Amino acid sequence: MSDAFNSSPAKVGDLLTTTSLSRERIVIPMFQRGYMWKKKHVEAFWQDVYKQIFVSRVKGADPHFFGPIVTLSQPSEGVIWLLDGQQRLATATILFSVIRDVAREIYKATGVQAGADFAANLQSQFICNEDGQYSIEMGETDVLFFRDTIQRDPPGDTKPKQLTHRNIKTAQAALREKVISAVGGSIHPQMDAIQSIAILKELKQTIVSDLITARIPVNSQAAAFKIFTTLNDRGLRLSPPDLLLSYLMETAQENERKDIRSTWTQMIQKMGTHDIHDFLRAMWVSRYGDLKKDDLFTALKNHIEQHHINSLEFARDCGDECDDYMQLALADETQLPLEAFPFVRALTRELGFRAALPLLLSSYLLLQTGDFERVAKG
Repeated sequence: MSDAFNSSPAKVGDLLTTTSLSRERIVIPMFQRGYMWKKKHVEAFWQDVYKQIFVSRVKGADPHFFGPIVTLSQPSEGVIWLLDGQQRLATATILFSVIRDVAREIYKATGVQAGADFAANLQSQFICNEDGQYSIEMGETDVLFFRDTIQRDPPGDTKPKQLTHRNIKTAQAALREKVISAVGGSIHPQMDAIQSIAILKELKQTIVSDLITARIPVNSQAAAFKIFTTLNDRGLRLSPPDLLLSYLMETAQENERKDIRSTWTQMIQKMGTHDIHDFLRAMWVSRYGDLKKDDLFTALKNHIEQHHINSLEFARDCGDECDDYMQLALADETQLPLEAFPFVRALTRELGFRAALPLLLSSYLLLQTGDFERVAKG
C-alpha cells in the first residue's frame, strides 16, 4: 500500500467520459452497497453544483472540490474499480440524464433542434455511447435498474423493487425539479428555448470541468477492503451492513467472495424496501439480547472472531434468517401459523411496531408452533 495515498486531481468529466478510446470502465465492486443517498444529500449536491456555475463565470475562479475517491485500476481488464465515491459519481450521472431529458423535452415542445442535438451529445459523451460503453457500471443490486431508468435513452419506466432503486428515483425526481426551475420553471412552446439550452450547457460544463476530486489509488483488493473500513474509523460513518459486508469479504477466501456477494444480494432483494440494518439488529437482539457497550458492527465482528465463524458460513446464516425475518415483517399468511398470523400482522404491518420483531423472530425460530402463537398474541 505504499502508493495508496499518492492522490492526484481528477475532473468529474474525465472520470465519466465515454469517448476516450483508451478509457477504462468505472465499475462498482461487488462488496459495495447500492445507491443510498437520500433527497437531502442530493439537494446538497445540487446546491454545490449550482453555486459553482456563478463562481466559474469569474475568470481564474477555483473549481469546487468534490471530495476524494478511492480507485483500484486493472488495465488488463479495462476496469477502474470505484471503491469509494459511488454516491457522488452516480448522482452526477443522474444529473446528466436529467439535463439530457429536459433538453429533449425542450426540443419536443419548441421544435428547436439544438435541444435534441445537445441531448444526444450529452448521452454519447458522458452517459452511454453507441457501443454500449457506460460512464459508470453500478453494483449488482442496482446495475439493471440504473441502466434502464437513468442510462438508457429514452429512459425506461421500471418500477423500484428495493430501497436503493427508490433512492435512485427520488434523486432523479429531485434533480429534475431543480433543473426545470433553473430553465424557467416549466417547459412550453412559447419558452425561450435558446436561452434555456444555454443554461443546460453551462450546467453540464460545470459538472464536467469544475467539479474536482482527489483520486486515491490502491493496488490490491485487500488494500481496498482495509481502506473502506479505515474511512469509517476516520470519520466517514458507514452503516453496519456496509462494514459487515466489507469485513466478510476481507476475511473470506478469494473463491468465497463471489458466493458471499451473491448471498448478500439475494438478501437485499428479498427485503425490497426494508432496511437491512433493521434486520441485522433484530437478528442480533433475538439471539443475544440488546446491545450493551458496542455498536452493532463491532458486536457482530467480535462474535465472528471469538467463535471462529467462517465468513461465507455467516453470510449464509444471515440469508437463511432473513427469510424468517421477512415472513414476520411482511406478515406472510402463507408461511405463518394460522392462529398467530392476525396478531403478527397487527404488530408489524398495521401498527408498525418494529420493536416487536426481535422477540417474534426469536420465538419463531426456537419455539413450538403453539408457544409462538401465544407469544404473538401477547
